[in-house]
Amino acid sequence: MLPINQPVKPNRVSKDLVNETIPFQQVLVIDQNGESLGVLPRKQALALAEKAGLDLYCVSPNARPAVCKIVNFGKLKFDRQKKEREAHKNQSSVVIKEMRFTPMTSTHDLETKANQCIKFLEKNMKIKVSVFMKGRMVTKVEAGEAILNKFIDLLKDYGFVEKKPMLEGKYYFCFISPLPKK
Repeated sequence: MLPINQPVKPNRVSKDLVNETIPFQQVLVIDQNGESLGVLPRKQALALAEKAGLDLYCVSPNARPAVCKIVNFGKLKFDRQKKEREAHKNQSSVVIKEMRFTPMTSTHDLETKANQCIKFLEKNMKIKVSVFMKGRMVTKVEAGEAILNKFIDLLKDYGFVEKKPMLEGKYYFCFISPLPKK
């Protein structure tokens, strides 16, 4: 018995057309060695696969006639899952760290933030550097631009400006990426 408030999970249905699930009457059959056996009725193709101790797998259901191959479906499925795991393992996500300050930030504070950004760049992370313009500072964009350029100069040995500095609302920002490794 299921709990009352628990939704019923549908059974996972395979999308693969294998053996009896192949709906086509005529199929182009390829044997386990990759040789074409020609267009055969589905029952005859299933008999050939069963005789070889393998499965009939529909490789291309959209083709006319559908292309089916005699293979070990368990091994095929395992290899497919293995490739997916490898692709997922080799996938790398881009991490963007943000560093914020104002036009009034002191030189020492800038150097401290630059040292932190250097650590991020060494770990191959991207950095979004933002200068927040408070109140009337929005009218004095030059001050924000100056401090942003000063900060970029502190990081020039470790990264390059990927996206040029731009003003958006009250923020003057740019993106810095790590230098390519040699």
